[in-house]
Amino acid sequence: MNLKSALIWIALIALVAFGARCSRDPLRTELPFGSTDLSSVEDALAKLAPEDRARVEAYVKRSNGDYLPAGMGDPDMPFTARSFAEAIELEQQWEARQAQEGVAQAARDAERERALAPLREIVSTELADARLESTAEPTGSDASRPAQGNLQGDTPRLVLQLRVRNRGSQDVVQLAGTLRARDREHPLGLSLCYFEIGPQNVLSAYEVREFECAGRQGADEQERAFVEARPGRFSVEWLPRELMLADGRVLKSGVY
Repeated sequence: MNLKSALIWIALIALVAFGARCSRDPLRTELPFGSTDLSSVEDALAKLAPEDRARVEAYVKRSNGDYLPAGMGDPDMPFTARSFAEAIELEQQWEARQAQEGVAQAARDAERERALAPLREIVSTELADARLESTAEPTGSDASRPAQGNLQGDTPRLVLQLRVRNRGSQDVVQLAGTLRARDREHPLGLSLCYFEIGPQNVLSAYEVREFECAGRQGADEQERAFVEARPGRFSVEWLPRELMLADGRVLKSGVY
């Protein structure tokens, strides 16, 4: 065998070895197209580092198993990955953007809390009770029973009992604000109640009074979930918008 032939054989052997090594590399595994089911690539997933496996799974869940060529879809949220390696890279980029947005959102939240604080120091509001109240009228033998929200044609609505406390030494002659619930399962949260009082309904110094606040008819799924009050899903916050004290001083938060 001459030198040229030997070099060719060495190159072929190296190429085969390289191909075999690549074929065993889990990062080169192709993603299942059009599906979030990763059971067909479970063996390759098991070979990844835990953080990379989590990224592949998160990417497939975000993309819903879809593939969009470059230039299509949202440029800040591309779904162009065909392999584990590409999915991991795109998920790392997504994590970095989310971290940056988290820092910006934290700054906005802090600014909002600073604007709300002076009003909250004067008036606090808490949720005393939440229920679904039927708007249907029972008839016949059921007329004496409370409506339970299961009658024909019934459109129950969300009804809240608010406990409002004037924590200051002056009467509050006007007040407006919103009671809102953050929802861990819904990015928009839930507006529970817009609440206001005027000069005809003054909240005296240090007074604690309860008010009822009813929502629109036909409580939606999110409102029903709020009444069920599964621990950890909802957190309620008081967003005072404006108040006026007896001495004429007006405080505004600018938060809506």
